[in-house]
Amino acid sequence: MLIYRKCNMGVIKEINPSADGDVTMINVNGRIVPLPAPNEKIPIPASIFISESNIAHNPRAHDKNRTFVPFSVNELLTIRHKDYIVALDVEGVKTGVETLEGSRYRKLPDAFSSPRTMTMNRESFVYSADETEEQELSTLARYVSKHVPRLLNRVSAVRGCGEAFGIPFLDHYIHRREPPKDYLTRFSGIHQGDLDLKSSLHWLTTRKSIYMKIRYLVDAGCKILGHGLEQDFKMLNIVVPKSQVIDTVELYRLPGRRYISLQFLAAHILNIRIQDGEHDSIEDAKAALYLYRVQREGGTSRCTSVIV
Repeated sequence: MLIYRKCNMGVIKEINPSADGDVTMINVNGRIVPLPAPNEKIPIPASIFISESNIAHNPRAHDKNRTFVPFSVNELLTIRHKDYIVALDVEGVKTGVETLEGSRYRKLPDAFSSPRTMTMNRESFVYSADETEEQELSTLARYVSKHVPRLLNRVSAVRGCGEAFGIPFLDHYIHRREPPKDYLTRFSGIHQGDLDLKSSLHWLTTRKSIYMKIRYLVDAGCKILGHGLEQDFKMLNIVVPKSQVIDTVELYRLPGRRYISLQFLAAHILNIRIQDGEHDSIEDAKAALYLYRVQREGGTSRCTSVIV
């Protein structure tokens, strides 16, 4: 029998994983694990990704397989120390214009000012115009459509780095106490009951919780990638430094030319069909991620010149 003596074991060093203050030990489901400690730059604790649970009351929502794989402890530890890319897509439901900053009315740009009487109902502007002014009316309609307020209802985020490239780590539906005016199912993929505590079959969370997750990623220096991110950031009510934004709607645009839809780019560059029926935020986030990969490989100028 081999017996080890103390003199042969060398010096025993004390293990203190939180000695440098960068790591804190927390209890996660009965396990003590190290997570990045909050600091002035990143005040939100990393445990926001670990400790969350599905708030849906429907038992079927808890039995259903997840559509995402949460961040592991190792991923949370490495995010702060490397340029991590996150592909993001946000979907929204329509509200009445009365929700805009407590007012039912919104001032039009000077280009649409006119001595004619102008009124507005809940859904659109009613504008008195002659038949010869159809083009101006069409422009006004596009302006109104663009500025219809939308509420956050689903947020999906996909890993853009590492061995888990392309795997979602967020696919959360946002609980709403009051039903929306319009689910915009064709464009959002949201159906009646998806945001309700009692009937939802999805991973349901709160607006505050999803905001804290995205805020953590931004504070940690992650680059946020997507297609048309300006509107997504508005619905999230968050400001992201330009140096951390990668928007494929800008990457695949020639100077002075129009913006190109994600569906069109996916079909002509990636040779995949998306948004055929309803929008899927995971599908859209992945498409933007793969478009960025093509751009990084040097295919942007060739592809954009062909399709524009």
